[in-house]
Amino acid sequence: MLFFFLTIPTAFILKDDINSYARILMHEFYNQDNIDILYCGASHVSHGITPVLADKINGKNNFSTGTASQTIEGTYAILRQAVKLYKVEKVFMEMDFAVSTKSAKNSRSGFSADYLVSDYMKDPEIKLEFLTSISKPNYYINHILPIGKDKHMTLNPVKIVKKIKSIVSGDYYSYVYISDNSEYDGKGCVLDLNYIENGTFSNNVIEGKINLANISDEYKETIDKIIKLCKENNIELIFYSMPCSDYYLAEKGNYDDYYDLCRNFLSERGFAYYDFNLANEKYLKLEDSDFSDDNHLSKKGVYKWTQVFCDYFFTQNKSQNDMFYSSYAEKT
Repeated sequence: MLFFFLTIPTAFILKDDINSYARILMHEFYNQDNIDILYCGASHVSHGITPVLADKINGKNNFSTGTASQTIEGTYAILRQAVKLYKVEKVFMEMDFAVSTKSAKNSRSGFSADYLVSDYMKDPEIKLEFLTSISKPNYYINHILPIGKDKHMTLNPVKIVKKIKSIVSGDYYSYVYISDNSEYDGKGCVLDLNYIENGTFSNNVIEGKINLANISDEYKETIDKIIKLCKENNIELIFYSMPCSDYYLAEKGNYDDYYDLCRNFLSERGFAYYDFNLANEKYLKLEDSDFSDDNHLSKKGVYKWTQVFCDYFFTQNKSQNDMFYSSYAEKT
């Protein structure tokens, strides 16, 4: 017990989080008057929807809760915290296949993404249930201790001194995001300033097909928990996917298999699935410069897609059949 308490100040000093957008996002998350519309998922949320623009379009208070590589368990935990704090009206759940195909807890050994969530989770009950849901019991000690593997620590003396200075000066508590290649747009949105020049898209890494067999029963069960939580709190729940580049999806080769799996799974539960990778070009036409990499939007792309997204869900009256192709193969 003494060791635990001694590691708390050590962990605080060594944590490399001065410019962590997760820390800034969660600080802002806890300081809203209310959150009307919540966007849930991983980096396709934080680098996808800009709530600043969405606020202007739908007249509500929007907030994005995506952290890097956020697992479905992390999404569920944040959603539980949001429901406990605010009267949420609507939740948009992003269905990134990179998240859905993450390993089940019995075969996981890395928890860097999970600690981005747990580090800033204030409710002790939600935090404990989250940490026990992500792995086998033999990792629980690492989960609970302030220091440990994947805890985002640094031993770089320059970074440590910089953090101490920021704490002493008070800059650390101003929650300002500083980066050379991105900027924080507020309410959980990070805008990538780098972009791909039109006509220069290329890919030198072959990741292979989407491993549909990796979509675990635990993932599906957590989706069901999200559905149940929203129903119990009279929250409208909408499932969607952010558009990625055609270079990324074509390289996968089996995107329609994933789309069909999601559509059927959600249809069985009474939900539609809105996949903007299948959006008709007359409503959404993305070019190379709208991307910062093959599956994340640039600043220009975020604003372009947020406008289209909000027009579809909040202002225009287009049918799903008009807005979307029936398959990615049909679109291409």
